[in-house]
Amino acid sequence: MADNTEEALRIAMLISKDFKGSINDLEAEELKSWINASEENRVLFSELTGEQAREKQLKQMRRYDTDAAFSRVSGRLTPHIVPLASYRRRIWQLARYAAILLLISGVGFAIFHIRQQHEKRTLTADHPYKNDIAPATNQAQLILSGGTTVALTKEQNKVISAGDLGIQTHNGVLSYKVKDHSAAATYNTMITPAGKTFEMILEDGTQVWLNAGSSLKYPTYFDGTERKVVLNGEAYFAVAHNPKRRFVVEIAGRQVEDIGTEFDVNNYNDNEFPAVALVKGSVKVTNGKNNSILIPGQKADMPGSGIDVSKADLKAFTAWKNGLFAFHNEPVTEMMKIIGRWYNARIVYATDYIPDNTFTGEISNKVAVSKLLDKIALTGIAEFTITGNTITVHPYKPTNH
Repeated sequence: MADNTEEALRIAMLISKDFKGSINDLEAEELKSWINASEENRVLFSELTGEQAREKQLKQMRRYDTDAAFSRVSGRLTPHIVPLASYRRRIWQLARYAAILLLISGVGFAIFHIRQQHEKRTLTADHPYKNDIAPATNQAQLILSGGTTVALTKEQNKVISAGDLGIQTHNGVLSYKVKDHSAAATYNTMITPAGKTFEMILEDGTQVWLNAGSSLKYPTYFDGTERKVVLNGEAYFAVAHNPKRRFVVEIAGRQVEDIGTEFDVNNYNDNEFPAVALVKGSVKVTNGKNNSILIPGQKADMPGSGIDVSKADLKAFTAWKNGLFAFHNEPVTEMMKIIGRWYNARIVYATDYIPDNTFTGEISNKVAVSKLLDKIALTGIAEFTITGNTITVHPYKPTNH
C-alpha cells in the first residue's frame, strides 16, 4: 500500500493547500484532475471543504493527540481493507485522505483560512456578545505646525490653506502642494488613533499608509540632502526614490534608509522591539553602530542595539493594508494586541485563561469584531465575550460548542 499512501498524502496536501489558499496553478490543476476523476472524489472534496466540515474539524482539532488519532484511525480502517475489491480499496483511500488531511490541519495549532463569508448572526439576551464593535475606519487627526488640529475623514474632502502650503484630502488620501520652496519647511503630524487608519502622499510623492494607533511626524516639504520622517506605530511606505535625497524613517533611535523601496515598519510601544519588512527594492537598517542592508522578502528585528535579519512573512506584515488579518503561529496575546488596536478595544484575560496557544489564519479586517471572534473561536484556542469596548478572552470549553 506504499503507493496508495504516497498518493493519499499528496492529495491530502493539495486539499490542505486549497483549504488555506496557498495552492499554486499547477497544484490546482492536479487537484482538479483528481476531483474530476470520479464521483467519489467529488463528494469527498465537497465534504472536506464545505462550511459544516470546516467548522466540525476545527472544533475537534484541540481535543486530539495527533499521533494517537492516527493510530486510532488506522486501526479502525485497516481491518476493513479488501485488497482485491476495487470499490473497497477506493473507500479506504478516500478515508485515508480525510484522516491525513485532519492530521495536517491539526499539528500543534489550528489552521483557519476564512474566505468570502456573509453569514448573519442574531444577538440574543444570553449571547456572550452584549454588543458589537465596528472595524477600523479611514479617519485621522492632522496637527499643523502652529498647533491647529484638523479632523480628517474619507467621506469629507477638504482643502486646507497654511501660508504657502496647499493641503487637501480626496477620497481619504491626504496630499501636499508647496507653492513656495524658499520658505522654511515646518513640521506636521498625522495621528491615527486606535480603530482608525489613513493614507497620505508626502510632498515628494512618497505614499504612506498609517495603521491604527500610529503617528507620523514629517516636514511639509523636503529640503537639503535628506528626507526624514519620525514614526511611532506602524506604517507602510512606497518611497519616491531620489538618489540625491535619501529617505529616512526614524523609529525609537533606529533608522531605516530607503534605497528605492516599499517596506513596512512596525514600531508600536507595546512591541518588544521595532521591526522592518522589505517588499521591494532595498533598505539600510541602522541601530546604534550596527547596520544591515535588506533584500526583498527579508525582515530586520532590532532588539537593544542589535539587528537580527531573517526571512519575512510579507503577507502577515502587510495584511492590514490589504484588508486582512494574517497570522502565522501568532501567540494569542500578540494577536489580541493587534485586534485591540484595530477595533479600539480593551483586551482582558479571564483569570482561568492560560495564554499558551497560537493561531494561524487569514480573516478580513473589515468585519465587525463579533464575526472575527466567532471564526477564531471555532479553532478551539479560546472563547470571547464583549461588553462595551472590552473583549475578554476565556479558555475554550468544548461542551459549549
